Amino acid sequence: MPMENATFDFPLKAYVDGAWVDGGVGYGFVILDRSSIIAERSESVPKGPWADSRQVGGELLAMMAVLAWCEERSVPEITVFYDYEGIRSWAVGEWKANKEITRTYVGEMRRCSVKVRWVKVKSHSGDRYNDRVDRLAKDGAAGIAYYWVEETHREADRG
Repeated sequence: MPMENATFDFPLKAYVDGAWVDGGVGYGFVILDRSSIIAERSESVPKGPWADSRQVGGELLAMMAVLAWCEERSVPEITVFYDYEGIRSWAVGEWKANKEITRTYVGEMRRCSVKVRWVKVKSHSGDRYNDRVDRLAKDGAAGIAYYWVEETHREADRG
């Protein structure tokens, strides 16, 4: 069944992370339906304001990528597991968005119709999916772009 016509058990779950490694910035996400991974992504962050903010830029782009994935599939809500507090605090208005990237992030969170439930997890604590998304973010920082959805597998050129 094509992913666009799939029926999901709501709410779906997503894990997001950003990483800064040796001057490179990346992000990753994993999306689950119950306990099955239905999508995962690793992406590098191009030079500019998002990369200048190191892993924070990656964290915010990971969240925005998850929301875009949800909107493309008409997913109305998702539970997001995160280890960097800014992901939630900027989104719900507890932190002031002072930089261009945080203002962009807040604007995107306000524009998006996907309902988000937030769950804070401790980084590097043995949570299987948080560890997996951490690896994907580090791969992105190393220039390894990877995107997998359902039974579709694509891996970009390394470098």
